[in-house]
Amino acid sequence: MFGGLLLILAVLVLGGVIATLGDRIGSKIGKARLSLFNLRPKKTAVLVTIFTGVMISGVSTTLILLVSEQARVAFFEYDHLQTDLQEAHRQKEGAQKQLQTALAQSLEAQKRLGVLKAQFQSAEISQKRMEKQLARTDTQVKLLEAQKQKTEIQILAVERQKELLKSDAVSLQAKLRVLKEERKNLIAQNNQIAFKLAETQKLARNRTYSFAATLETIRTQVDAYVNQLHIQEVIYKPNEPIAVVVIPENLSAERSQEVLKQILIQVEKAVRSNGAEPLRNESNAILISVDQVRSLVKQLAEPGDHALQIYAVSNSFKGEPVQIKGRISPNKLLFRAGDILATQQLDRDLLVTSDENFNPLTDLFKSVNLRARSAGIFVTRDNKVGGISVVDLATMIRELKKQIGDEPITVQAITPKDIYTAGPLALTLVAVQNGRVISKAGQ
Repeated sequence: MFGGLLLILAVLVLGGVIATLGDRIGSKIGKARLSLFNLRPKKTAVLVTIFTGVMISGVSTTLILLVSEQARVAFFEYDHLQTDLQEAHRQKEGAQKQLQTALAQSLEAQKRLGVLKAQFQSAEISQKRMEKQLARTDTQVKLLEAQKQKTEIQILAVERQKELLKSDAVSLQAKLRVLKEERKNLIAQNNQIAFKLAETQKLARNRTYSFAATLETIRTQVDAYVNQLHIQEVIYKPNEPIAVVVIPENLSAERSQEVLKQILIQVEKAVRSNGAEPLRNESNAILISVDQVRSLVKQLAEPGDHALQIYAVSNSFKGEPVQIKGRISPNKLLFRAGDILATQQLDRDLLVTSDENFNPLTDLFKSVNLRARSAGIFVTRDNKVGGISVVDLATMIRELKKQIGDEPITVQAITPKDIYTAGPLALTLVAVQNGRVISKAGQ
């Protein structure tokens, strides 16, 4: 900045000096009345003045150009600078357009980032759901392992029962052989008696006829008993439930004994209606030990509601008494109304192409049965924990076959009411497609 001020000052001083010289020269020319180029003295003075001004401008310009590079550039490169300036404007406009494009791309990237964040959050939610599902699967695996152990125990019990049945069969075969031997002996005795009767026919005809009739009656009874051993009907199998009763809490020992007595009376009626009969000279068709009765009375007197199940101990045949036992469990709440016990996704192709007798929900019922047994519910006489009306189930399957589209169909087994240990297990089947209920069956 200081150099610029010096330059301006030098130009001003130089202009003043040149102007002074020009004025003095003009004055001298005017006084001397000199003439240049045949001009009048006055015009000659004007010409000198003009020349002086031109000198001032020329010297000033020359000085500025010599001293200032910027002035030289401004004088001699102005057009080029103008072209560069226009090019710079165009580059600026291009840069602005690129900036706008970059801003638009930035906004688009931000939108994509938002979408990716939403997808990431959705993925995190899905991951949490999968973790929960994995935890539930682990729980189900543990339940299945527990059920497997329980099943193995039941298999051992069945094997033991099988051995007992084999022993019973051996005993029955032994009895049958004894009866056959008795029958042979009776036949031999009959032959002997017939021979003796032939010898004494004349002397005791009436007595012989009477004895022969008695012998024939005995033979008929023996044959009937032998035949009965072959055709005897089993009315109860080992561990088959006969009755399930809910006993209220806070019963005294005397009241528990009276309640158990009434229950055994009802069980007596039930087994008699199925063909059980008491032994000769006995009045009851059910057999239960005194120790078992005392144990049941003691358990019923304990606090809390109880579920009592009466079941057969071994094979019980028609026309014979039934040996029974009882088991007591707390009648606790196992499932609440609205609980989903099991779900199954149906194969649409298999559902459509199957015949009318095909039941696509067999696996669903098995899962429900397994979960209810694991929870401790009492089973029914058919060794199940609950079911659905055959008519309702057939109607539901027909409705599902009529559904159109390729969307999967999921069937849920839901408890319509609270379920306790005593059972039975009530079920409602709900078929869902695309979040919409398309069919129901059960209670």
